[in-house]
Amino acid sequence: MIASETTRSGPSRRRLLAVLAVAATLPAAGCGDDESGGGEAASGGGDTSGIVAEAQEMLDSARQPLEFTPPGPAIDATTLEGKTVAIVSVDQRVPILAIANRSLEEAANEVGISVTLVDAKSQVTRMQQGIQAAARDADALILSGIPIAAVPAALEQAKDIPSVSVLNNQPIDGAPGQGAGELVYASSAPDYERGGALVAAQAVVDTDGELVTEIFDTKEITPSPDVVRGMKSVLDKCSTCEVTENTTPLAEWATALTSKAQSTIRRNPNLNYMLPIFDDMGIFLSAGIRQAGAADRVKVAALDGTPAALKLIQEDDVFTANPGQPTGWLGWHALDQAMRGMLDEEPGDPVIPSRLLDDSNLEGVDVDDIDAPYGDVRYREGFRELWGLGG
Repeated sequence: MIASETTRSGPSRRRLLAVLAVAATLPAAGCGDDESGGGEAASGGGDTSGIVAEAQEMLDSARQPLEFTPPGPAIDATTLEGKTVAIVSVDQRVPILAIANRSLEEAANEVGISVTLVDAKSQVTRMQQGIQAAARDADALILSGIPIAAVPAALEQAKDIPSVSVLNNQPIDGAPGQGAGELVYASSAPDYERGGALVAAQAVVDTDGELVTEIFDTKEITPSPDVVRGMKSVLDKCSTCEVTENTTPLAEWATALTSKAQSTIRRNPNLNYMLPIFDDMGIFLSAGIRQAGAADRVKVAALDGTPAALKLIQEDDVFTANPGQPTGWLGWHALDQAMRGMLDEEPGDPVIPSRLLDDSNLEGVDVDDIDAPYGDVRYREGFRELWGLGG
């Protein structure tokens, strides 16, 4: 079982609340708030019908159910029985982290690995202490939502054990730490750029290339630039698309985004889509769109697969599409990465697969089931076989 300081996960809607405390300790350059809407994103020159067709192909491919693919060669996990993996979680109130950590515990029980958990409660000091304790007592370290830039000294102390960065960075196979940097062994995360590209593609298709959109980002969240980069990889090809941007600090999501959606609609009456970086933001923006009486003409798409957002899609709300990843798979994958490190193997593929979720594949699906929206994924059987435990 997990030996946890605090294992309760509240029903928070916010994405990585923990970064609030961390952000104050990091450099502030480039993180200013833009309440009124930012500058224009450059529009590319290409043919509009061409980008609409390209976007439609992207969506059709991404809607397909997921199938398990081994992230790397088979390993003998039975030799790791009795080892200890330490999870340092930035904040267990964040639902996706709590779910992933429980799934990691489930996977570890299959192997006979002990798991400890430190809930940092959004405090940098507790993150550092948890990492330092892992360096003394554990055989591997899981950095669950921990901003790597906030804890370099502690990670230096833990350099003798493999550490896995989970949901912290764009996963890049072959890069140092697979995108997390030299102090980290491996990463585990969805392809944030692909997710951003898919929500932009949804907006382009729904508006037949006549898109007038605003991107809502949050500078404190590490993958934010990756998501926006993915959006622009599609939007920059659309010569008739109009794109503006703004930034809303994470601390203000619950208090500012609903009213900000209304003011954005008043400021730009031609607006027909909002593209927040994560669906937790989209939930608040959707409320603002409805309150502005614009639900018939302004839509939202975002990534992450949060159940509350998926329910809005099922209800035929203003929320149209949501690329998400199976969070249970994430926990098993993170353990797979940690075990490869303990066995002195190369890390596996760092990317967690994702599926575009919309009303075409969510009808009748129990979105509170962490696996149900993704098809018959069978990742548990796949990992058991990969680890030499049987299917």
